[in-house]
Amino acid sequence: MENFQNVDTWVWIAVAIAAALIVIGAIVAVAMRKKRGWDHSRAEAMRSEVEQQRPALRKQEAATLEAEAQAQRVRADADRLEAQARDRRRDVEDRRGELNERLREADERDPEVETEAEAHKDVGASHRRD
Repeated sequence: MENFQNVDTWVWIAVAIAAALIVIGAIVAVAMRKKRGWDHSRAEAMRSEVEQQRPALRKQEAATLEAEAQAQRVRADADRLEAQARDRRRDVEDRRGELNERLREADERDPEVETEAEAHKDVGASHRRD
């Protein structure tokens, strides 16, 4: 009989463990369902928020593209002005060289007259950029 009571106790223990597992499983299933519902609601809220922010983003993107285009125009204008300045500098240097050559020729023809070229060695040398 003692053996039978021992088996009966083990059966009740097994039934209690099974019941506990079923209860735990049910609690976990309910919690997972609630979490999925919460995740779904949060995802919908995020999608809605993103859709509300898209028009502002499009405006910002358009403004950015316009600013980039304007910057490109300004860079092109700056490049054009820089090229003009280089050409003018080259013309000035060429003209300076011609004037210095004429002064050297004049000095060769009349070496006794001190010219400005001899006094300064070069017309505008102090203004020259390297």
